[in-house]
Formats: sequence, C-alpha cells, structure tokens
Amino acid sequence: MSDQYDDEDIVKGRDQNDWIKAWWYWFLNISEDRHPTFSPRYVGRHDYDDSQGSVPSEMIGSENKVWNIPGGYGPTENHRSILTLNGEGWAIAAPVYVDGVSVEEFPSLRGADDQATYNNLLAQARNDVGRVYEVVAKLDGISLDPCLMETGGGNAANPTPFIVRGLPRDNVIDVPPGEVHMVSVGYWVFIKPLPIGDHLLELTGYSNNYAVRARHVITVREPRISI
Repeated sequence: MSDQYDDEDIVKGRDQNDWIKAWWYWFLNISEDRHPTFSPRYVGRHDYDDSQGSVPSEMIGSENKVWNIPGGYGPTENHRSILTLNGEGWAIAAPVYVDGVSVEEFPSLRGADDQATYNNLLAQARNDVGRVYEVVAKLDGISLDPCLMETGGGNAANPTPFIVRGLPRDNVIDVPPGEVHMVSVGYWVFIKPLPIGDHLLELTGYSNNYAVRARHVITVREPRISI
C-alpha cells in the first residue's frame, strides 16, 4: 500500500489545493524570528500552536489533521516533528520545490483585473518552477512521486489569486503586514498517516535559481495517558 496520496485524492475531507492554501497561510503567518525554515532549533508539536502559526478558521474541525512540513532553502536543513497519534492520524503536506508569487511582492504583476493579475502571477511562478531539473522525495528510503500543482483562487472559468490574511509585521517575504494575493506553483507530496515510530522524509529539488535540501525526522507517538 502506497504511503502517498494520488494527486486527485481527497485528503482529510478537502481537495489538496485547499491544503496548499492552508500551508501558505501557516507558512506566511509565522514571524521570521520563530520561523521553522530559519530556526535551526525548530521542533514541531502535535498541534497548531504559536510556534507554528495557525490555520484558517474554515479549516478547523475534526477533519483538520494535516501536518505542514516547512520545506527547505539553500543548505541542507534538518527538522523534527513530533506527532501524537489520535484517531486516524495526521496526513502530511510536504513541499518539495514550490514557488509562491504575490502581487504585494511584485507590484508590476498587477493586471487590469483579478484574472489578468492571476495570469501574470502564474506566468512568473511557472517560469521559476519550469527551471527545475530534479525533484526527489523519499520516505524511509522509499521514493515518492512529487506532483506538480498549480493553486489559485476563483474557479476554472474565472481564476483569481487566492488571499492569505494575517501576515505579521516581521514576515518572511518582507511585505507590509496584512494580506497578500498570490498564486502557488510547485511539486508536492501528500503523505498518508504514518505508523508509530520514527520516520525520515528527505526532500530535494534543484533548479537554476536555487536548491532545496531538507531532512525531516517525523516521530509518531502514542497518546499520553493521564493518570
């Protein structure tokens, strides 16, 4: 049985693009001084607490059991996540090589309307990800199959950027606090809940722009019993 969801599978009651939007919300809502991509001492927790940011309110509920992996940038990064097995367990959203482009970062990409802005942002993100020449994801030494995903807002007939709200003042993309209007393009793996024990997730991506090299130790443990 595969450890990976297929690219069209529903994950914990949601489309994978919904979880990608939630991942960006989580990633961009963490201030730079405590961000997992920039802190070598980062240790995840089994819930969404202040060390990880939060998820949009509409994603909170019994089905909200997707753990966000931060990815990597530049030199090899090492991360550890500790997940408590509860119910069906945590699915995992892991970016292998992704690019998020917002009009707040690149004001020149703003178009005459939302659809034109979307097209400009998408072209910029595709240009970056199109330069990728290698993506590799392995779980416990077994190769996974990263899927290329393009994520925006609106619908197929009228695509628009999606909105991420709540960026702190000290955000990692160095834009004014508040919200960004963005598009995401990149390679992802969505991993099914893992059994109890230690697991190693390795993510590697190379392009002409930059390299991603990340190692994630994921510990799944039994719930603690209160006495």
